[in-house]
Amino acid sequence: MRRDKTLGTIFAALTEVLFPSRCLACLSLLPDGSRHSLCPACDARIRYIKEPLCPVCGLPFEAGTTTSHPCGACLKERPPFDVARALGRYEGPLLEVIHRFKYRKDTAAGEALGRLAASYPFFDFSFTAYDVLVPVPLHLRRLRERGFNQALVLGRVVARHHHLALDFDAVARHRDTTPQVSLDGKDRRENVRDAFVVVRPQCLEGKRVLLVDDVFTTGSTVSECARVVKKAGAAWVGVFTVARVV
Repeated sequence: MRRDKTLGTIFAALTEVLFPSRCLACLSLLPDGSRHSLCPACDARIRYIKEPLCPVCGLPFEAGTTTSHPCGACLKERPPFDVARALGRYEGPLLEVIHRFKYRKDTAAGEALGRLAASYPFFDFSFTAYDVLVPVPLHLRRLRERGFNQALVLGRVVARHHHLALDFDAVARHRDTTPQVSLDGKDRRENVRDAFVVVRPQCLEGKRVLLVDDVFTTGSTVSECARVVKKAGAAWVGVFTVARVV
């Protein structure tokens, strides 16, 4: 056992020499022994989402508000999910890394984002409060085009880090839809209506379910997914995304 550990240490050291760790965003060399995926300069540019915010949808409030309270949209109409949280705003280094992950198929960047999210000290949110983690599914055609589901890459890392059950086939995207990026808020909601179906409700019934995706833009996709999961009998549905458009 001691010999295996020694060989593992030597291999890790050689790997670091041959392939030194680089910042996720700017690709500069990270300090020796760094456990963070971002250099100090890029980390400082990320606007992590903190209080004050809407306790329901997680929308951060701008300067002038000092306490958390429900936002106008959640007061007007409660979303299908119970709570939503995001690591940071969809801008700067976070946007750059997500684009590299999602559109340049850099799954290593996605795994690093998952580790960053999994280890972040959220003040009012805990991954371990959930029974099962469900990545928001892609339609089969989109999955074949992209080659991977970005939500599954993120979700697998978070689930492993927190020893959570991961269920990536309890919910399916059975209707192909137009890419949301090309639509506005109202059209986004119509576009994803009835796009999801729960194929194994017995796996979600009575459970606290956490839906995971990469970006919360208007919330239309995660809201529709949460709606069918709640209808299938889930006791509580949370949403976590790495980034949020504000």
